Amino acid sequence: NVEILRGAERIKAEEDMHIEQGDTIVTGDDGIAVIEYVDKSVTRLSPKTELKIKKVEEVAEEKPKTEVAVELTQGRVWTQVVDEEDDTEDVEIKVETKDIVASTSDSASFDVQQEEGEEKVQVAVFDNKVEVSIPEEEPQEDDRKQFVEEGFTFEVEEKQPQVLEIEETIETAEDELWVNLNTVEDIEFIEEVKEDKVLHDVAEEP
Repeated sequence: NVEILRGAERIKAEEDMHIEQGDTIVTGDDGIAVIEYVDKSVTRLSPKTELKIKKVEEVAEEKPKTEVAVELTQGRVWTQVVDEEDDTEDVEIKVETKDIVASTSDSASFDVQQEEGEEKVQVAVFDNKVEVSIPEEEPQEDDRKQFVEEGFTFEVEEKQPQVLEIEETIETAEDELWVNLNTVEDIEFIEEVKEDKVLHDVAEEP
């Protein structure tokens, strides 16, 4: 079961459905969903997850850029950002929770977990690095921002931040299954993107 909350409507999700800014995607106890962005990057939602599309905006610069911001209010999402060096368009993807903001403009894979009712949120990085920050009521300089490298988790529990090795934060068989499934999905997805790019390049040849 996967639903889209759009204003006062509750819409049953369908394959290849177009998602709009302001929509909230809700997965049930047995529901999973994959959001594909304009640059082919993806966010995968686990069961019992609620994710709002806060922002999808084209920014006019020398090189066009798409800025995406999503807000995780409960559950777990895995985001894989694809950034080809010769792409004609840049993308920045930001995953927000009440305690942490994780963002990247480079190729990366990272997992964000925010369990409902728990004062703990985690950002685990599985490929490259991701910038994380703790939102302040009164924004200051970048002293609350840092990069989390591949193999590490940035965790905030009861407002106390710490960086741990990923192995220390995989506590259950469900955690391990989620990580293993998404790691395999990442490999397969990258191969698909490469194949699509080759076909596109061949089609454009005179």
